[in-house]
Amino acid sequence: MKYTYRPCSQPPLVRAARGDQQLATVAQLPPLRAASPSSAWASVLSQSWLLDEPTARDALHIDEVFATYFHLADFPSGKQIYHQGDPGDRVYVIISGLVKVSCTLANGSEVVRGLMGAGDVVGELAVFDPGPRSQTAMCQTLVRAAWLTRESVRRLTREHPDLAQRWLQALAAHIRSREAEIANMLAADVSTRVARQIVLLAERFGESADGYVRVRHTLTRHEFAQLAGARREAVSQALAKFVERGLLITTPGGFDILDLSELRRRAHSAFPELGTSVIGRFDTAVAQR
Repeated sequence: MKYTYRPCSQPPLVRAARGDQQLATVAQLPPLRAASPSSAWASVLSQSWLLDEPTARDALHIDEVFATYFHLADFPSGKQIYHQGDPGDRVYVIISGLVKVSCTLANGSEVVRGLMGAGDVVGELAVFDPGPRSQTAMCQTLVRAAWLTRESVRRLTREHPDLAQRWLQALAAHIRSREAEIANMLAADVSTRVARQIVLLAERFGESADGYVRVRHTLTRHEFAQLAGARREAVSQALAKFVERGLLITTPGGFDILDLSELRRRAHSAFPELGTSVIGRFDTAVAQR
């Protein structure tokens, strides 16, 4: 098996969340080496939408796919995986760490579009569109990622024609989801938008901690406001009300959520996909605090 290590030229410590003084270096990650699909990183890859169906994984002979097509790379905090305007020649799957996806507007301001973690795919338009990148992917923490070149994608789809259809369906589903999200956000007030974003971050990145849910999203308040789709001042007011009601505690680059169920109910009116009948993976633990 052969994998490619892509060294990073920036200093080991480039960016840390506000108040976090812990040094972060690529050396803290386990060394890159050939691994079987039973390893942790291969398991994460198999959960991404690129290879998320058991039947597809079996048909693709997963050992051969990992060994032949995928490359591994480590990036330090603060490193750009790619920049808006770069050639879209690779698609990345995050194995560990957090990646902020943003775009730069015509006036030069940056807008955060998403926060991605293990199993998420970034730069996916490169699968089908050879044009320049429309967004920037920035590492918020140490990041390990696997990547495919466009040529590898073409070879895979030639050898497995069903893959192209599956990937197009996945991209179409993502676009439909984003369109529904935009429509719902336009109809929702700021408090509802903020509650929804907190719930999404908790379900995606939260950790249970002695009766509450700890979320370390690493974003500044301004970046979190962009993610929630509102002005920073309005988002700060909404967060202050949640703190006053005892729903959460704000921390540098994160939240300690004390009542996730109430936040979920607050968001459900405008975003029914969050659900209230299905208890999230943290709600029971928080309710027992």
